[in-house]
Amino acid sequence: MVDSQRQRDRQAFTLVEVVVGCVLLATLLVSTFLATSRYRNQTARAQRRQQAVYLADKLLASWWNSQKGIPLAENGTVADPARSNSHILTWQTSVVSSRNVLGVVHPVIRLQVFDQLGRSELVAIEVLGRASGGGP
Repeated sequence: MVDSQRQRDRQAFTLVEVVVGCVLLATLLVSTFLATSRYRNQTARAQRRQQAVYLADKLLASWWNSQKGIPLAENGTVADPARSNSHILTWQTSVVSSRNVLGVVHPVIRLQVFDQLGRSELVAIEVLGRASGGGP
């Protein structure tokens, strides 16, 4: 009779075992939610940077093909009309140095693209500007 009582007692979980199981399950769930949140944030940040690079490329191409060339110290906003989910980004150009290329001095121009919401820099590109004598 004592053996059957012990078997019946061992078939159920104790309160401590149930609490430990709940804590482990809660830890697993919280870890999963945190990982999912980080993944979504990183994906959104990567998409914003990708959009910034795309728009910076479009800006540089339009400036490169224009008579004026790349502006030396200006800023503005840009949006991609082809993408419905894009938001407006801001850009800024500045001269950071100059380089002598084959005896001709060219300004080194930095184009920075910022997220308009947080004003965080998404991309920075440095290019050689036109020399005072002409040419891209």
